[in-house]
Amino acid sequence: MDEALRLHTFARRMCMTRFDHWAEIYGGLVSAGGDRIGSDYTDDAYAIFPRYNVLNAVISGIEAIDADALPPLQQLRSLLAETARTASSDFTRPMSNAIHQRAMSEERETLVALFAKVTASELAGVEPLFYRRTLDGDAVRFWRQSIAATWGAPDGYWYPLGDKTHPSLVALELHGIDKTDLQARIGSFFTDNAVARVIELREFGEGYELDASAAVLSYTDGEGFWTAAEGDWIVYCSHEGTITFGGKIASEIGPEYPAYHCRTGSPQVTSR
Repeated sequence: MDEALRLHTFARRMCMTRFDHWAEIYGGLVSAGGDRIGSDYTDDAYAIFPRYNVLNAVISGIEAIDADALPPLQQLRSLLAETARTASSDFTRPMSNAIHQRAMSEERETLVALFAKVTASELAGVEPLFYRRTLDGDAVRFWRQSIAATWGAPDGYWYPLGDKTHPSLVALELHGIDKTDLQARIGSFFTDNAVARVIELREFGEGYELDASAAVLSYTDGEGFWTAAEGDWIVYCSHEGTITFGGKIASEIGPEYPAYHCRTGSPQVTSR
């Protein structure tokens, strides 16, 4: 890695580490019943959860800076500091609570200081991280339109929750399937077919281009679509416990799970 990539990786890893730290502390607070007073949060809660919300927004902002095309080191330092100060999401909107506002500001300024002060010798020890790039709105729209045109997949529920729009589609009921083994099988498909990076589009949150080896194709509080630049396969995960394969991945993996094929039409869609 060159020095700019080391700095970018350091910033990502620092945000991830601090996110896990604050999330763990908040989880302990919740377990102890110290997060709420009636319908409102406690002061202790307001001092914690805004920090990991800020960190999540900053991670997305840092990963929008493409690791494959980084600016020179000092320019990158400035860009990372600006990202730490300004990256936002629905969860970082200002609130009237002063503790909440102070926690967000403190976390941002902690990151700014870390990014500014890390030394060349410290960066030399940074270990690589998987590639992940946050897609901007234009890129997300491009991929949504591409999978709609190729696979008939809408920006919403798809087969088996909706109509079968491509003859290759195979949908599996995940109940009873060893999900770890299935993820490993998907990983083998990527390896065998030289799929280096995938596109991930979620119902909520960011869209990404990321290393195939780092992708986890499962439902996480939002419908998910995965594909790649080659355009010859697609995967969809639903909140109903189904996974749909299309194209080349369907022909390879589908026949291996005959007992789990969705055979009786669309499952009943439930509200969430």
